[in-house]
This record gives sequence, C-alpha cells and structure tokens, in this order.
Amino acid sequence: MAGKNNIFSKKAVFLILLAGLLSLSATQAQEHCFGATRDSAIEEKAEKLFSAKDSLIHPDSLYKLHNPVLDDCFRGEVGQDLYDTWYAYFAAKRMKDTSYNTDCRIVSDILTCVNNIFHFISGGGTGFGHEAFRIPAYAAYYVYESKKHLPPCRNSISAQQMEEVIDGLWQLASMYNKEMPLQIMAERLKRVDEQMERLKVLVTNEKYLYCLSYYMEKWAYK
Repeated sequence: MAGKNNIFSKKAVFLILLAGLLSLSATQAQEHCFGATRDSAIEEKAEKLFSAKDSLIHPDSLYKLHNPVLDDCFRGEVGQDLYDTWYAYFAAKRMKDTSYNTDCRIVSDILTCVNNIFHFISGGGTGFGHEAFRIPAYAAYYVYESKKHLPPCRNSISAQQMEEVIDGLWQLASMYNKEMPLQIMAERLKRVDEQMERLKVLVTNEKYLYCLSYYMEKWAYK
C-alpha cells in the first residue's frame, strides 16, 4: 500500500492538472509539480531510478523498463507525470551543460505549442494535461539525441522548411478535428493559428527542427 506521502503527492499532482496546466509553459508545469510533491523520500527513490544512467533512454521506454520495480508514487497516469518530471530533472543534472539546459527550455516551449494545438483542435481532454507534465522529459531526450545526430553548429532553417513543418502540423491536427458548430471551430482555429505562429518564432535552427519533427512523429502514431 502506498504511504501517506505518496498518496498526498499523487493527489497534489492531480489537483494541479485540474487547475488548468495547459495555460502554463512546460517549465512552469514542472516547477508546480515539484512545488507540490517534492520531498526527500520521493527524491531518493527517483535518484535510484535515474542517477546511474550513462546515457538517456526515451522516457516512455525507460518507464516500461522500470515498471516492475516502480514505487506506487510513480504508477498510473499521474505517477508517470511525476516520474517524467524527475527524469527531466536528473537529465539536466547529469549533463551539467548550460547550453543543453537552455535548449531543453526552448524545446519544451516548442513541444508545448504542439500539445496546445492538438488540445485546442480536439476540444480538450485529461491526456493533454498529462502530456504537459511529460514534455520536459521528452525535450531532455530529444535535445540529447540531436547532439548525437547533428553537427555542433546550429544552422538556421529556411522559411520553406518551416512552412513544410507547419503544413505537416495542420495535416496532423486535422486527424484530431471533431465536428462542431462553425463559431466554435473558428475560435479554436484562431487559437491553433496563434500556436503555429509562435512555433515560427521558436524554431530557429536545425536542432529545434529535429526535436519538433521527432515529437510530431509521436503524435502521428498515437
């Protein structure tokens, strides 16, 4: 049976989700999660899971690998939110690289835009709140992978490359579209377009484009 601290932690995270996480950035979501749930016992359990890793494994894959030994506080949808928050924390701690942490923050904002797009176009759902907590972990992994597969120089991207990505996002978003009155649809499309425009500002180089494309694949196969 879960201990009192673990039960409180999962309730606290769930209440944050209900409070409207999608209005926050991924970084703010992570800070809120730690503010409500961080205690020495949970931190010690998380450190045992993450601190010994020499390289990063995709957070979803690592969660499945850890599943047999997970403490109750990391189980279920809310538990996985907490797990991914600690994943991102220990990834940043292990890298000890200012540029890595800066990239993670920017990529988190990029992925948050994508999550918001699908949230707005579909009309919402608790899954998007859970996704907001997990975005910093995905960002940590994608930035790590980009360092392995891309040259160190940050080549800028062309307007045409960005337009192709935006077109691809609109196509993906149409998969999540539901029938609704025209007035509601118009309002949602306006909010989606705002996120698309923000992406054009955030995605400034090949590394960020790589991370965005990686995340779009995740949504394409959901």
